[in-house]
Amino acid sequence: MAIKFDNIKGAFVNTQTDEKVSQSELLMWTAENPMEVKVGEPKLTKSKAPVKMVEEGVESITIKERI
Repeated sequence: MAIKFDNIKGAFVNTQTDEKVSQSELLMWTAENPMEVKVGEPKLTKSKAPVKMVEEGVESITIKERI
């Protein structure tokens, strides 16, 4: 089975049937098709978390430490 991500559906789909795959099918596919990961390689994206998201994360950590 071949799987790809469909941007329009927002889900992983079977390329033969164009139907959304279940979580168990996706897990089985990833176990059968591992990706090689090399330490020290550049990231695939240079995007960063929005500043507002980072600020909210820091605030939530601070609040939890006070409790």
